[in-house]
Amino acid sequence: MNKPRVQRGQFIGETKVGRELGLRTSNKYAWMPCAKCGELRWVRLRLSKPRSLHCKICGGRLRRGLSGGKVKTSPKGYVLIYLYPEDFYFPMAAKSGYVLEHRLVMAKHLQRCLHQWEFVHHKNGIRDDNRISNLALIMSESHNAISILQQKINCMEKRLALIEAENILLKKELNENKAAHRI
Repeated sequence: MNKPRVQRGQFIGETKVGRELGLRTSNKYAWMPCAKCGELRWVRLRLSKPRSLHCKICGGRLRRGLSGGKVKTSPKGYVLIYLYPEDFYFPMAAKSGYVLEHRLVMAKHLQRCLHQWEFVHHKNGIRDDNRISNLALIMSESHNAISILQQKINCMEKRLALIEAENILLKKELNENKAAHRI
């Protein structure tokens, strides 16, 4: 879609049809300032009301929140935080501007940006539990080994709990058999 052409001598509140602005539409537009930054731009009208009070930049910041948006990734369960270019930790962000929350929490704790080879490990395995007490900073080589060992420990703990429960049931059954033989 083409951008509306701006002409000199326009006044705030002036309305024009899209075709007058060089657009391929007959929708009405109004010359209005952004409510946040004051930038003047053409805003599409819907039922004689502006569709947006904010320009694209300010509108995006409002949708994300002042300190950045928080999004939970569905397949893996990690939390992403949006950072703005003026943020100290922005070099850690991907091209989209998002950074994994657990990496950001650790970086803020250390008061420095993390390197790519540094991994932040969730001690309890819950990927959206980003308390600093649940996070450990490790090097990339040891992350896989720690994850595998932790999975094995969790598996052994579950097996131990089952064996203990089975042991209690067997002791109870043994005591009942002894009591039945005494009679």
